Amino acid sequence: MKGHQIWHANMTPPMSGMWCKHWKRKMQHVLYFIILYFACTQHSVLCCTSCKLTLTSPSGHFTSPCYPQLYPNIQDCKWTIQAPPGFIIQVTFVDFDIEEAQNCMYDSLSINNGESTSKFCGVTAKGMAFHSAGNEMILTFVSDFSIQKKGFNATYKHVAVSLRNQKVIVPQNQSSIVSISSKVSIPTLNEVTVCFEATKYSNRTEDWKAFSYWSSSSDHFSFGKTASGHFVLISGVQCDLDTVLPLLPNGEFFIDSFQQICIVWNSLSDVLGVRTKSIYQNISCPGIKDLSIPGQGNLILGTYEINMGPLQGDIYNFRLWSTAMDSATLSNLSCDEKGNIVNWENEFWNIPSWARKAESKLSCGTSLPTIPSAEPTTCEKLAGVCQATVTSIVTPSTTTNTHPTTNTPAFHATSVRYVSSLLPTLSTYTTDNIATYNTQTEVVSAPLPSSPSPVNTSTSITSGSMKPEVATSHLPPVLSTVSIINNIATNNSQPVTVTSATTTMITTNMTDTNSTDPPTPAGTFYRISITVVNSSTNNETTVQSLVYSWLNRSLQNWNYTIFVVNVSIKSNERSARDLETVIMKSKLQNNGRSRRDASNLNTESFVIWALLVYNNTNNITLQNETIYQKLYEQNKTIDGVLSVQSVTVYQVEKCKAEESPSSYHWPVTSPTVTQIIQCPKSPGNYASRTCFVGLFYGDSHWGPPDHKNCTASAGALANELLNLTTGQKLDAEKVNDFVQTLKKIVNEADIDTSLGSTVVNVFSNILGSSDNALYTSSSEALKTIEALALKLQFTGQSVSISSPNLALGISRVNTTTYSGSTFSVGSQSNNSDFQIDMEKNQTTPLASVVLPSTLLSQINESDKYTVSRAQFMFFNKVGLFQDHLSNISSYIVACSIGNLTIRDLKEPVKITVKHTAPLPNNTPRTCVFWDANLYKSAGGWNKTGCDVSENESSDNETVCLCNHLTHFGILMENKT
Repeated sequence: MKGHQIWHANMTPPMSGMWCKHWKRKMQHVLYFIILYFACTQHSVLCCTSCKLTLTSPSGHFTSPCYPQLYPNIQDCKWTIQAPPGFIIQVTFVDFDIEEAQNCMYDSLSINNGESTSKFCGVTAKGMAFHSAGNEMILTFVSDFSIQKKGFNATYKHVAVSLRNQKVIVPQNQSSIVSISSKVSIPTLNEVTVCFEATKYSNRTEDWKAFSYWSSSSDHFSFGKTASGHFVLISGVQCDLDTVLPLLPNGEFFIDSFQQICIVWNSLSDVLGVRTKSIYQNISCPGIKDLSIPGQGNLILGTYEINMGPLQGDIYNFRLWSTAMDSATLSNLSCDEKGNIVNWENEFWNIPSWARKAESKLSCGTSLPTIPSAEPTTCEKLAGVCQATVTSIVTPSTTTNTHPTTNTPAFHATSVRYVSSLLPTLSTYTTDNIATYNTQTEVVSAPLPSSPSPVNTSTSITSGSMKPEVATSHLPPVLSTVSIINNIATNNSQPVTVTSATTTMITTNMTDTNSTDPPTPAGTFYRISITVVNSSTNNETTVQSLVYSWLNRSLQNWNYTIFVVNVSIKSNERSARDLETVIMKSKLQNNGRSRRDASNLNTESFVIWALLVYNNTNNITLQNETIYQKLYEQNKTIDGVLSVQSVTVYQVEKCKAEESPSSYHWPVTSPTVTQIIQCPKSPGNYASRTCFVGLFYGDSHWGPPDHKNCTASAGALANELLNLTTGQKLDAEKVNDFVQTLKKIVNEADIDTSLGSTVVNVFSNILGSSDNALYTSSSEALKTIEALALKLQFTGQSVSISSPNLALGISRVNTTTYSGSTFSVGSQSNNSDFQIDMEKNQTTPLASVVLPSTLLSQINESDKYTVSRAQFMFFNKVGLFQDHLSNISSYIVACSIGNLTIRDLKEPVKITVKHTAPLPNNTPRTCVFWDANLYKSAGGWNKTGCDVSENESSDNETVCLCNHLTHFGILMENKT
């Protein structure tokens, strides 16, 4: 034992040393992993602490956890971005890299825009901008337990949205209503015109009202429907309208798409006017004559009543006028015609945020702002489709043919560049989610078509991240990964440059079917309808998914490069109606290429709509017949579940040639093509307009023209004129230049009160010039001031603008209840500006005009419908009224009613004008008006029809009584 102990003792030290060395090495590895674990764990915790946020700032940015490093595993993040009512949210992904997989089954970012949710992974969303449908957007990011990527970096901003781009959901309970703003004052109405659009998305037959106007707890004006039919209620009298409405078989006027109706009433008659679908009809309604609608009430969408519900639908573009329009006026009613009592603008309404719903295809909608992509992204890397479109620059002298002529001698050099701008679309759409394709466009140069004539071509290709130059400075910046420059010598005496607006169509998780090469800028769109029968399921989502997959499989590995842009499903009732329309149109345009098989009434049928785009890279035409044979004759069933009953194929039509606005001529244009034409009145500048294609119906339609480059911003230009004229002594040449510029602003721009105030102040500065400087331009200046008063747009009953040398007042006129008008101008304490009053509150005015109550009694009925305002002007300087035979000793005041000529009044107009200096006793005085036709249209003072009221006049002022009032008339006192 001892020996054993000795042996053990002797052996222990070497074993102990080996043991320690062994574990020392082991511990190094263990410590390394422990340190690494804590470091990673701490890093993950630190960079993932703010993963669920609510963002309410007007702008900002957010990133995936740990960006730009790899995002951690097992993440569940949520960003809720909120904006005030009247705003939408725009999110742009500056960088985007998330693990890619089929259907984004592992890691993904989901975007809920308020209407639908789309899921993204890979690099699909890089450089893309997304807009919310309302004022909230929710983004969620999830990652699984394995592969990690860099993630994303995104910016967001609030974007103001005009109410013209939004419809309003009619509230279904009294706890939340849509009503006019408290700032809107509704006067007592003896005549009215109301126009609005509405949808009805419920088949219920309960009584409803679309709108109602309440005063003293009673409904005095409303439109709705009961079991007896549609009606309008006016101060307790109900008028039935069904006999003049184009009703559906179920007795309804409103359907699930917007229908417009205009209702006209005048208390002088017991007849109502109703306009629907471009048809104006009268209908008798005994009892409404001599009624009135009391003022100071509250207008709401829907109703307060317990025994009658609100319309179950949406309302859009509600406008109310205090005049009864005739059929001609209504037929020419434009989107820009504002209701003088209530208009479809944010300031007129109180609308809960949930009730607002932005939509891209509203009848009076305007373009939503877009932002170019922030990062270049190649078509090859996208999990979707790059589709280029062609834009043509057309000068006014050229025809609608945008291709260069090749048989006249000349040389022309053309630059060609390919780019891709990114645009998100969803893979599926429902009836309530109809979007428009190509809402974001980059404009760049594109290749000219091939020509049989000889060409000398030299090509250089540059790859990488180089940004190409754009020849026209007004075009937005573009980003490109490939730049191709061709120098082409062609025979063309009038060269036409063809440029391209490149757009990318993305369908979520959809891959290219045939080619990874960038498509050429010559895409052809086809819309198809497919009726399928399914006896095993009535789940629309399942059917839609099966058809979508079938389409992609059927079009793969084909001789033609075709992409599925969108697939959607419609409800049966509406689909059957729309399908018949499509089939009939297809037969007319495509030689009847459609077929329908008999279906079993016991099975469930679905109508699927799809939008396809064909990239004819080899200039090979793809016929509708070919697509039809590929989809129908070779595929009678889908996955053994669905039976294909019918297939209809036809090519999407081009946008027709049209003139909009005046002098802007747009040629026939293919879908997704942006036309660029030269500005008619501004050579060297260009206007653009895009032919859009709707994702849901596949219909082509023009977008709004963009001609902001044709004229400088009216507001900015007016402010620049104000700066240039303030405190300056102007000669005749400068006065003429400024007057001509103001004339252009007034004639071409929409004049609101802000712009009108600036223009008035510029004229005030000009009026401070010498008489010699003003003489040549006086006639044009007066006409421009009168035009300004006619065009000025304002809310409320009246508006007034004052400046040191010119004051302007405008008040609304109701021709049926007109009882006279009063306008007066008084000096303020600083003696430089003037106080304008539309009532009788001025005690010692510098000038006043009193219009008699019988002023409008002599005008004809047709003119009464056109009268909406009375204009008053006051001039502190007389430089625009130079008559060398007369000596003016007073201020000058002018008055007109609309643009009517009024003369031979039975009851005179009373004008009181202060003298610029007291007149001695018994000094002769004459009341005169400015007659622009005197002295070969140079203008002069005329006393015809005006008399001095001696009893009311004094040394300080003269009272004139005149029996006429012209639209250019200026009434004044004359010293001889």
